[in-house]
Amino acid sequence: MFIAWWTGKGYVTMVIVLLTMVVFGLILQAGAPFLQDRMWYWGISFIAAAAINWTVGTRWNKKRIERAKPKHLGQRLWYPAINRFMSMPMETFSLVIAFVGLALIASGLASSVTT
Repeated sequence: MFIAWWTGKGYVTMVIVLLTMVVFGLILQAGAPFLQDRMWYWGISFIAAAAINWTVGTRWNKKRIERAKPKHLGQRLWYPAINRFMSMPMETFSLVIAFVGLALIASGLASSVTT
């Protein structure tokens, strides 16, 4: 079971991840000859979702970012945003999504080396 919580438009983070995976699945299904259904491919979809989510979250939380006037990275990542997912500003959760993507890529590449 997976439980998610959000405030404002934070739910869009999960929508972005799911839609990105759907698009990557459709591209794979279209039969591009150079693509294979491998873990690294889905890792790239998570990296793309993280980039999209960072852009959307930053745009939607722009007023709060400007009000917080972050002086260092920690203040930029943790501030009282209106649009949050899993208690983090939307764009900060993009780091979690990107980490999952990198883990999938590393795992996929490691498993292809051993086989």
